[in-house]
Amino acid sequence: AALAAASLAAAAVPTSTLSARALAAPPLTRRADALRALPAPPLALHRREMGSGTDAGGTLLKVCAQLISPAVKLNRALITDSWRAACPDDTSKTLIAVGTLLFEHIFELAPNAYELWDFHPDKETRIATLLYKTHVSGVVRVVNDAVLELDKLEGYLEVLFALGKRHHNYGVQDIHYEIVGKALLNTLEEALTAQKLWDEETKAQWAIVWGAVEATMKAGMAEGKAEAEAK
Repeated sequence: AALAAASLAAAAVPTSTLSARALAAPPLTRRADALRALPAPPLALHRREMGSGTDAGGTLLKVCAQLISPAVKLNRALITDSWRAACPDDTSKTLIAVGTLLFEHIFELAPNAYELWDFHPDKETRIATLLYKTHVSGVVRVVNDAVLELDKLEGYLEVLFALGKRHHNYGVQDIHYEIVGKALLNTLEEALTAQKLWDEETKAQWAIVWGAVEATMKAGMAEGKAEAEAK
């Protein structure tokens, strides 16, 4: 149910609703250093971060079970091929280009969001900075790695759970996942339409993928919040 709800939210929330809700959401903690893209820690480190008392095992099993369920019909080949068409390689130039598309779509949905990363308000100035290029390329690299790990779902979902858990420290709210999910779909639509590779099936498949990411990271964030409140 959580996966289905997240998928629908990412695919169907109106732009106007997202913008209004985003402006009403509490701002993220101003920690640009923590939000900048950094190399992901090894999977073993993520597992240690999850702790012995975590509910991650049950959450990840549920998400994995839904992804491989016959009712979901996850088309790995379509997801991989469409991503490769949008992001042909993992060179810095390509990751920055795709990341710029993604983040500028985020700013279309939530115009003041650039402040969350201390980015410059002017687009041309913003996209020329090292901070911007480093962050947007790092985010797209995470997406790229996730697509490459579609055949190793449980392992990568563990990484996402730990990532979501850390995002609690940054003040991330549920609405931010909806905004990024919508922006991701808009980015893929822009990149793939010219190649005649964007259709309802491709959109639905990417909504499933983002739904899994969103559900897993939200579960990690909830655990991080619960642990902080228990201290």
